[in-house]
Amino acid sequence: MATHGIKRLAIAGATGTLGQLIIQELSQRAPGLHTTLLAREGSEVQARLLTAGMQQFSVRTVDYELDGERDLIATLAGHDAVLSLIGGAGQDTAQVALIHAAARARVRYFLPSEFCLDTRIGMNLIVSSYEVKRKIRDDLMVTGMRSIFIMCGFFTDTFLSADFGWDLDSHTVLVPGDGEGLCSFIDKEDVAKYTVEVIKRAEAFMGEEWVKDLRFATATLSYNDLIQMGNEATGRELAVTYVSQEDVEHTLMRDIQRTGSGANSKAVQMQLAIMNGCAQLDTAGFALSNRLFPEVVPASVSLSLRAIFARQ
Repeated sequence: MATHGIKRLAIAGATGTLGQLIIQELSQRAPGLHTTLLAREGSEVQARLLTAGMQQFSVRTVDYELDGERDLIATLAGHDAVLSLIGGAGQDTAQVALIHAAARARVRYFLPSEFCLDTRIGMNLIVSSYEVKRKIRDDLMVTGMRSIFIMCGFFTDTFLSADFGWDLDSHTVLVPGDGEGLCSFIDKEDVAKYTVEVIKRAEAFMGEEWVKDLRFATATLSYNDLIQMGNEATGRELAVTYVSQEDVEHTLMRDIQRTGSGANSKAVQMQLAIMNGCAQLDTAGFALSNRLFPEVVPASVSLSLRAIFARQ
């Protein structure tokens, strides 16, 4: 089998957008890899619909609460790897429970729900957005499982949103700093392709390493690059407002005073990361991992972004 030691995979959170893409890629790139979809009660029907007629997939209903731990361990027993796509509030509850259960079930590989920037670079700027991800990394270090962290910067289909200052309906954008901060971008479809190839070759490329950080991006662009792209795609000039770093930091401080954690200003924290050079994956001496997987031919981020602009 082409999976180099990983013959049974379990996926948590597979009914989300990225999970559905990964299911498609598994069926095409690794049809012999038996995969169990871990579904909470209420989402198992959707999981079965997504994999109807695909013999490599099975669905198990799981409970990540404490009273469901024994069943979760039993479900994971015999699996070689767990891929977590759990996001949002579930990262510090359900994902932590999944990590502990996987370790007790003697799972060899764990791929946490990273899929973002490098949580270790410049994260003194970030109050809450990456705190959970740092905790997940720390938890994994003591489990005895091999850990693979997939970093991919910003998704093209979600960046042009209000969270990052864009209002495409009114053709306006709030730009952090001078707009020259560089960001790494990738399409979700390409993240799915790279993730499946990583799983197929995990044992081969990890060797004796216990922790592997992989960085995938297919374009590096600034806000100013995107503004020019949007103007060209629509034939209209975006109304641009530049926001100083001082103002961004002031907004964050006010939220910290209100919430104690900055929990309501995650987009502002991302803006600070961009302004301080922390949003580009291939920087600070790090290289992208794309070259390790030449079988993946990524889409053009530029075409994807232009298409989003043109639809407005």
